[in-house]
Amino acid sequence: MHIEPEAGVRVEQDSYALLIAFAQYDVTESLSVGIKIDNLTNEKYLNSLYWTLGFGAQRQALMTVNWRY
Repeated sequence: MHIEPEAGVRVEQDSYALLIAFAQYDVTESLSVGIKIDNLTNEKYLNSLYWTLGFGAQRQALMTVNWRY
């Protein structure tokens, strides 16, 4: 909970947890692929309770390919 006396606005947010998942698979000795998912459950949350009040990032996915030579 946060109170802004100057603006007269009261902002409340319930507790929450953000889940991040990462998996990587070695295709060969020199090649691997991976995936990372942020906010796995697509939780809606406030990223700040101050002047930059706004919602945090929605679910995002990133795929990686690594080649070692």
